[in-house]
Amino acid sequence: MSSRRQRENAIQFLGGHPTGQPLFRDARPARKLQVLVDVDVWEQLSKQRVGSEATLYRLLQDERVEMSLYSDDGPPPDVERHEANGYLRGDEAIGWTVLSPAHDEMVAYSVTTATRTTVVHRALLADQVLMPGWVLTEETGAADDAAARLIATAHEIGVDILITERKAVLDTEFEDRGNCRFAPPLVALSLIALYLRSAGEYILAASSGFIGTAHRRGFYDRAASRAIPSLDTFIGLAGESVSATRLLTITRRARALIEARDRLALLLSEPSTDDVADAAEATFTHALVDMVAFHDLLARVVNEMLPSPEPLAFRAKWQQEKWRAAAIAAFPELHDAWRDDGFAMLLNKALRALRNEIHDVAAVTAPFRTKWGPPEMGLAFHERVGDKVLIAVRGIAHNTDLGIARFLADGHAFRPLVFFEFALPWLFASVHATLAALVPSLTGEVRPAAIGILDTEAVGEVVDAIINIRVVTPK
Repeated sequence: MSSRRQRENAIQFLGGHPTGQPLFRDARPARKLQVLVDVDVWEQLSKQRVGSEATLYRLLQDERVEMSLYSDDGPPPDVERHEANGYLRGDEAIGWTVLSPAHDEMVAYSVTTATRTTVVHRALLADQVLMPGWVLTEETGAADDAAARLIATAHEIGVDILITERKAVLDTEFEDRGNCRFAPPLVALSLIALYLRSAGEYILAASSGFIGTAHRRGFYDRAASRAIPSLDTFIGLAGESVSATRLLTITRRARALIEARDRLALLLSEPSTDDVADAAEATFTHALVDMVAFHDLLARVVNEMLPSPEPLAFRAKWQQEKWRAAAIAAFPELHDAWRDDGFAMLLNKALRALRNEIHDVAAVTAPFRTKWGPPEMGLAFHERVGDKVLIAVRGIAHNTDLGIARFLADGHAFRPLVFFEFALPWLFASVHATLAALVPSLTGEVRPAAIGILDTEAVGEVVDAIINIRVVTPK
């Protein structure tokens, strides 16, 4: 599977920027985010007042984002333009990137990008346009000169995100040859919100009239509630059945895993260095430990609610078949997820296999690269461990990129973010299935949420788009 397809499930910037121009350093912004927006998308966004598209429209105007518009036909006649002076040629369209035919054998177009304070002129060589044109023709069976010019322009001016709905651009593997993510609006929203979180701004939603933000903990709590639908209901009802410490730990575990996903995505969006690889490996392995601990916590919660709880804690766990059978008997809705070949049990086995390997032998960082893409890093695990993980997770989902490849003669290389993007939704599905199976046995009423503009379902839907954790439906 191409790295293009792998990134469809991984919210990550490309990390191949020149050393002097990285987007991040140690998962913090090193410069402004550069974005090129297809004008048709911009016009569509500008018509929205609430929801995900309205939020994206507002975030594109953030002071940390440097945005430019693009159209095949150039800017409209009434767009604001620079006046000529000693430094500027004049007539440059402010806020636009414009291509002009150069009528030169080697230089196909001149490219002008203008902001209110700067104007930058570049040259687009003929080969720069021909190469994406050839790739698009091979991929689609038809020439698309306009799409090829857009791709070449995005690469030449060095933007981090190209926001477009052109299918040929979104589907091409030519993306791997540059530093620019080609993204439809909702993926772009996830990326821009991630960038802003790295700067300490935790966006919940925005519109023409407000920007709703939260403190770090509040944002990740909201994200966890959206990712695990039964979480708030269970915590609201379980106060008399489950210890307060465990209820608090459930939320903390979910919050920590989403936060770890953010950090991992940011680290792997940097140029690959030994320090970045070490930090990514530590984030990934700690998150794996948290995943296993989360599953163990579920067993403790279920045990507390059994009619006859197991008094010895070490026996109240997934691996104890007799105890698990008692849990399923008490809560029949656990059966599909918790049986021997249930998705939660298979995931538990896979995560434990990796966690145990990490405890025994530290994972080895293994650099690799795709055909054209920038260098990436993977974590190498012994062959038998990789086989155990593959057998378990393939029992959950087939024809899915797991971020695991046999790059080594005697082991497997795990792409940390890709594997995490696969495993996290299934873990949250396991948590949801478990808590939902327990809810019918609880009594009481859930306290209604406080009424306010940030408590609407529309804001919840924006948070879903911002965190972009895939929804999985266990069979």
